[in-house]
Amino acid sequence: FRDRPQEQAEGEIFHQSTLKSAGKKDASSELQSSQHPGLRYSKEQLEEWGYPKYDSNFDDPDWLREQFRKEREDPRENANFFLSPEDPEFWNNAARKPHVKALLETEDHWKSRKNTWLEQYQQVYDANKFRDEVAERLEECSMATRRLVAPVLQSRAVEGHLMQVARQADERGVPFA
Repeated sequence: FRDRPQEQAEGEIFHQSTLKSAGKKDASSELQSSQHPGLRYSKEQLEEWGYPKYDSNFDDPDWLREQFRKEREDPRENANFFLSPEDPEFWNNAARKPHVKALLETEDHWKSRKNTWLEQYQQVYDANKFRDEVAERLEECSMATRRLVAPVLQSRAVEGHLMQVARQADERGVPFA
């Protein structure tokens, strides 16, 4: 259910590395890794980031092991017990299982976040590209225009206005200068 490792403080990393090199084990890291071997983010962080909540049993390897054992052995626990993977109902039944629902919800949330990041990246990329284009067009302008625009070009409002002027010049087929 987790994507990336939780960041650790430099001192904690140094402390753990010195203990390992000395052949000693850090009790806190051993306890944390034994309780939640796949836990990389805290539940508070995931909740803060808007990830869907799921049953805390899914973090317990013993509980999961027992559930999977029941599904392998008991047809009452597993609707797919007598079905083959080629049967269309097999995949519908598999998607209805609680742990699979939790995985799918988490994956959907991750995809949503990823798409948001990609959209933001594309906007920044387009703005940088357009900024370069406006700078090239300003090079074609007279020296007086460049002296006037150069000090205020750092302002987002001026930059936005120049981008709008450049778009309108392209649409109307008139020169930027």
